[in-house]
Amino acid sequence: MNPNKLYDLLLGIDSEYVHKIKIHKGSFLIKSGDLETNIYVLIVGVVITSITEKDGRSLNIDYIKGPNIVTALKDENEKVVEQPLDVLVDSDEAEFYKINRLKFWEAINANVESQIFMRNYYRQRLDNSIVRLKRQMSNNRKGQVCTFIYELVQLFGVTSPLDSHYILINQQIRHQTIAEFCGINSRTSVTRIINRLVSDNVIVNEHGYITVKDLEYLKQFV
Repeated sequence: MNPNKLYDLLLGIDSEYVHKIKIHKGSFLIKSGDLETNIYVLIVGVVITSITEKDGRSLNIDYIKGPNIVTALKDENEKVVEQPLDVLVDSDEAEFYKINRLKFWEAINANVESQIFMRNYYRQRLDNSIVRLKRQMSNNRKGQVCTFIYELVQLFGVTSPLDSHYILINQQIRHQTIAEFCGINSRTSVTRIINRLVSDNVIVNEHGYITVKDLEYLKQFV
């Protein structure tokens, strides 16, 4: 998401209706089923959106990295809406703009460029979800994990301090988190796959941080 266009959009909203909040890692911004009168824009940090299945298991939907809109996927003309997803902070801290949802949509609808921006936002979110679903459906468990790590490279990848040819995924990732993104029931299954990738010299995994040594290996599953 283009941060300049996002901030230009926010400038059209009276500051009376825009407030900054901070939330620490492991805390929920919102939970599925919450009734909300606001829209949240992630300024800095990382969140995970997810749904909770009937048996209590979490199914992760998306990683969102700031700056980005987090909760604008419900009816724009409603003052109060029921939230469809859980939003969990996964960085040490995340900072958000909390914006009155009616004022947010008033600003959008008053400006053609803002409307185009939001249409592109929805289209990008939908396209990303479809691509991710297709990749996951076409792979076995190992392929799902490899595909997910490849996607993490696109989102969080930086040059590794170990070797300039390696890529560090600069976000701490738990095996349980990977399982919940890939729809794998057992965290131990993910651990076995990660250990195999380590032994095959594809990745390094230390303290929850993954360094990719062989990106082409992962890419074959994409």
